[in-house]
Amino acid sequence: WPKTHVRLFDKAESQSDITVHCWSSEDDLGVHTIRFGEFYAFNFRHNLLCNTKFVCQVKFADGVDKFFHAYHCQRDRFKCREMCDWSLYENRACLWDSDCYDYTKTPPL
Repeated sequence: WPKTHVRLFDKAESQSDITVHCWSSEDDLGVHTIRFGEFYAFNFRHNLLCNTKFVCQVKFADGVDKFFHAYHCQRDRFKCREMCDWSLYENRACLWDSDCYDYTKTPPL
């Protein structure tokens, strides 16, 4: 399988930095700070069963933990192919700036 690249862009309306922590069942990518207007990127290969998922915890200036799937193979394998670009706003995460999802208060399964 080709590698999938995920980029998380800080588009906070408050123009603040964002702290992100992303992980899958096999990898913990650690905590990273994204400055406003910049991005954090990671890549991986999804598995044959297409059950690869990456969850990200996002913190904006308000310090509240918010979560979303930065990659969910069943949802994203055809939308993203080899690149998933996310715009992170305070109240939603948008794939390709059009397919938007509300954050959850706890990590999604």
